Amino acid sequence: MKRLISVLLVGFGVCLNAYAFFGTDSDPGRYAATTYTMPAAGTFEVAFSPNERSLQLVLKVIRSAKSEIDVMAYSFTSAPVVDALLAAVHRGVQVNMVVDWKENRSVYAQRALSALVNAGGHVKTIDVYPIAHDKVIISDRQTTETGSFNYSKQAAEANSENVLVVWNNSQLAQVYFAHFMRNWRQGRAYPTAY
Repeated sequence: MKRLISVLLVGFGVCLNAYAFFGTDSDPGRYAATTYTMPAAGTFEVAFSPNERSLQLVLKVIRSAKSEIDVMAYSFTSAPVVDALLAAVHRGVQVNMVVDWKENRSVYAQRALSALVNAGGHVKTIDVYPIAHDKVIISDRQTTETGSFNYSKQAAEANSENVLVVWNNSQLAQVYFAHFMRNWRQGRAYPTAY
Protein backbone atom coordinates (compact mmCIF):
# COMPACT_ATOMS: atom_id res chain seq x y z
CA MET A 1 0.00 0.00 0.00
CA LYS A 2 2.87 2.38 0.86
CA ARG A 3 4.41 1.60 -2.53
CA LEU A 4 1.12 2.38 -4.34
CA ILE A 5 0.74 5.69 -2.48
CA SER A 6 4.37 6.55 -3.25
CA VAL A 7 3.86 5.82 -6.99
CA LEU A 8 0.67 7.90 -7.02
CA LEU A 9 2.38 10.84 -5.30
CA VAL A 10 5.31 10.73 -7.72
CA GLY A 11 2.89 10.55 -10.67
CA PHE A 12 0.89 13.46 -9.28
CA GLY A 13 4.12 15.48 -8.88
CA VAL A 14 5.08 14.78 -12.52
CA CYS A 15 1.63 15.93 -13.66
CA LEU A 16 1.92 19.13 -11.60
CA ASN A 17 5.36 19.83 -13.05
CA ALA A 18 4.08 19.27 -16.60
CA TYR A 19 1.13 21.58 -15.89
CA ALA A 20 3.47 24.26 -14.53
CA PHE A 21 5.76 23.94 -17.54
CA PHE A 22 3.22 23.64 -20.36
CA GLY A 23 0.13 25.30 -18.89
CA THR A 24 -3.28 24.55 -20.34
CA ASP A 25 -5.23 25.86 -23.30
CA SER A 26 -7.10 28.11 -20.87
CA ASP A 27 -3.79 29.55 -19.59
CA PRO A 28 -3.72 33.11 -21.03
CA GLY A 29 0.07 33.36 -20.68
CA ARG A 30 0.74 30.24 -22.72
CA TYR A 31 0.76 31.97 -26.10
CA ALA A 32 2.82 35.11 -26.65
CA ALA A 33 1.03 36.32 -29.78
CA THR A 34 -2.58 36.62 -30.77
CA THR A 35 -4.84 35.09 -33.37
CA TYR A 36 -5.96 37.14 -36.35
CA THR A 37 -9.51 37.68 -37.46
CA MET A 38 -10.47 39.29 -40.74
CA PRO A 39 -13.42 39.22 -43.09
CA ALA A 40 -13.52 36.53 -45.73
CA ALA A 41 -12.47 38.11 -49.00
CA GLY A 42 -11.06 37.05 -52.32
CA THR A 43 -11.42 33.68 -53.98
CA PHE A 44 -10.43 30.34 -52.45
CA GLU A 45 -8.87 27.57 -54.52
CA VAL A 46 -7.78 24.15 -53.24
CA ALA A 47 -5.98 21.11 -54.59
CA PHE A 48 -4.67 17.85 -53.19
CA SER A 49 -1.93 15.25 -53.62
CA PRO A 50 -0.81 12.85 -54.80
CA ASN A 51 -1.22 13.86 -58.42
CA GLU A 52 -4.38 15.91 -57.92
CA ARG A 53 -3.13 19.27 -59.24
CA SER A 54 -1.54 20.51 -56.00
CA LEU A 55 1.77 21.21 -57.73
CA GLN A 56 -0.03 22.97 -60.60
CA LEU A 57 -1.81 25.25 -58.14
CA VAL A 58 1.47 26.17 -56.42
CA LEU A 59 3.00 26.96 -59.82
CA LYS A 60 -0.06 29.06 -60.74
CA VAL A 61 0.53 31.24 -57.67
CA ILE A 62 4.22 31.71 -58.49
CA ARG A 63 3.43 32.56 -62.12
CA SER A 64 0.80 35.09 -61.03
CA ALA A 65 3.35 37.30 -59.24
CA LYS A 66 4.14 40.61 -60.86
CA SER A 67 6.52 42.23 -58.35
CA GLU A 68 7.29 40.08 -55.28
CA ILE A 69 7.17 36.50 -54.03
CA ASP A 70 7.88 35.64 -50.39
CA VAL A 71 8.32 31.94 -49.61
CA MET A 72 8.63 29.99 -46.37
CA ALA A 73 9.59 26.37 -46.92
CA TYR A 74 10.38 23.34 -44.84
CA SER A 75 11.57 21.13 -47.70
CA PHE A 76 12.68 22.73 -50.95
CA THR A 77 13.67 20.25 -53.65
CA SER A 78 10.91 20.46 -56.28
CA ALA A 79 12.44 21.09 -59.71
CA PRO A 80 9.21 22.60 -61.14
CA VAL A 81 8.94 25.02 -58.19
CA VAL A 82 12.60 25.99 -58.54
CA ASP A 83 12.13 26.54 -62.29
CA ALA A 84 9.02 28.69 -61.70
CA LEU A 85 10.83 30.83 -59.11
CA LEU A 86 13.84 31.21 -61.42
CA ALA A 87 11.50 32.30 -64.23
CA ALA A 88 9.95 34.82 -61.83
CA VAL A 89 13.39 36.26 -61.01
CA HIS A 90 14.17 36.51 -64.72
CA ARG A 91 10.96 38.44 -65.41
CA GLY A 92 11.89 40.96 -62.69
CA VAL A 93 9.98 39.59 -59.69
CA GLN A 94 11.79 39.92 -56.36
CA VAL A 95 11.96 36.46 -54.80
CA ASN A 96 12.61 36.20 -51.04
CA MET A 97 12.78 32.83 -49.31
CA VAL A 98 13.32 31.48 -45.78
CA VAL A 99 13.90 27.73 -45.48
CA ASP A 100 14.49 25.31 -42.62
CA TRP A 101 18.24 24.89 -42.31
CA LYS A 102 18.31 21.24 -41.20
CA GLU A 103 15.87 19.97 -43.83
CA ASN A 104 17.68 21.65 -46.72
CA ARG A 105 21.21 20.28 -46.42
CA SER A 106 20.81 17.66 -49.16
CA VAL A 107 22.61 18.08 -52.47
CA TYR A 108 19.24 18.63 -54.21
CA ALA A 109 18.22 21.41 -51.82
CA GLN A 110 21.64 23.05 -51.97
CA ARG A 111 21.53 23.09 -55.77
CA ALA A 112 18.02 24.55 -55.75
CA LEU A 113 18.85 27.27 -53.22
CA SER A 114 22.17 28.09 -54.90
CA ALA A 115 20.45 28.42 -58.29
CA LEU A 116 18.02 30.95 -56.81
CA VAL A 117 20.75 32.99 -55.13
CA ASN A 118 22.93 32.93 -58.27
CA ALA A 119 19.96 34.15 -60.33
CA GLY A 120 19.34 37.08 -57.96
CA GLY A 121 16.87 35.63 -55.47
CA HIS A 122 17.25 36.36 -51.76
CA VAL A 123 17.49 33.23 -49.62
CA LYS A 124 17.95 32.75 -45.89
CA THR A 125 18.06 29.63 -43.75
CA ILE A 126 16.58 29.51 -40.28
CA ASP A 127 17.63 27.29 -37.40
CA VAL A 128 16.23 29.01 -34.30
CA TYR A 129 13.25 26.62 -34.12
CA PRO A 130 13.35 22.82 -33.84
CA ILE A 131 11.59 22.83 -37.23
CA ALA A 132 10.70 25.76 -39.47
CA HIS A 133 7.69 23.88 -40.83
CA ASP A 134 5.94 26.68 -42.73
CA LYS A 135 4.87 26.06 -46.32
CA VAL A 136 3.71 29.44 -47.58
CA ILE A 137 3.95 31.57 -50.69
CA ILE A 138 2.82 35.19 -50.64
CA SER A 139 2.37 36.69 -54.10
CA ASP A 140 2.48 40.50 -54.44
CA ARG A 141 1.26 40.76 -50.82
CA GLN A 142 -2.22 40.02 -52.17
CA THR A 143 -2.46 36.25 -52.51
CA THR A 144 -1.47 33.56 -50.01
CA GLU A 145 -0.77 29.88 -50.68
CA THR A 146 -0.49 27.56 -47.69
CA GLY A 147 -1.29 24.02 -46.58
CA SER A 148 0.68 20.88 -45.87
CA PHE A 149 2.36 20.75 -49.30
CA ASN A 150 6.16 20.75 -49.08
CA TYR A 151 7.91 22.01 -52.19
CA SER A 152 9.15 18.53 -53.10
CA LYS A 153 8.52 15.77 -55.64
CA GLN A 154 7.36 13.50 -52.79
CA ALA A 155 4.62 15.99 -51.84
CA ALA A 156 3.36 16.20 -55.42
CA GLU A 157 3.51 12.53 -56.37
CA ALA A 158 3.39 10.34 -53.25
CA ASN A 159 2.12 12.04 -50.09
CA SER A 160 -1.41 12.95 -49.09
CA GLU A 161 -1.14 16.76 -49.08
CA ASN A 162 -3.29 19.85 -49.45
CA VAL A 163 -2.82 23.29 -50.98
CA LEU A 164 -5.07 26.26 -50.17
CA VAL A 165 -4.81 29.53 -52.07
CA VAL A 166 -6.63 32.67 -51.02
CA TRP A 167 -6.51 34.95 -54.05
CA ASN A 168 -6.75 38.74 -53.62
CA ASN A 169 -7.06 39.02 -49.85
CA SER A 170 -4.44 41.60 -48.90
CA GLN A 171 -5.35 41.50 -45.19
CA LEU A 172 -4.57 37.80 -44.98
CA ALA A 173 -1.42 38.24 -47.09
CA GLN A 174 -0.20 40.99 -44.72
CA VAL A 175 -0.63 38.71 -41.69
CA TYR A 176 1.38 35.98 -43.41
CA PHE A 177 3.94 38.55 -44.57
CA ALA A 178 4.46 39.69 -40.96
CA HIS A 179 5.10 36.05 -40.02
CA PHE A 180 7.49 35.75 -42.98
CA MET A 181 9.37 38.86 -41.81
CA ARG A 182 9.74 37.46 -38.29
CA ASN A 183 11.45 34.40 -39.74
CA TRP A 184 13.42 36.48 -42.25
CA ARG A 185 14.89 38.59 -39.42
CA GLN A 186 15.88 35.40 -37.57
CA GLY A 187 17.47 33.78 -40.61
CA ARG A 188 20.95 33.87 -42.07
CA ALA A 189 21.88 34.58 -45.69
CA TYR A 190 22.34 31.33 -47.59
CA PRO A 191 25.94 30.90 -48.79
CA THR A 192 25.79 29.35 -52.24
CA ALA A 193 27.20 25.85 -52.44
CA TYR A 194 27.55 25.83 -56.24
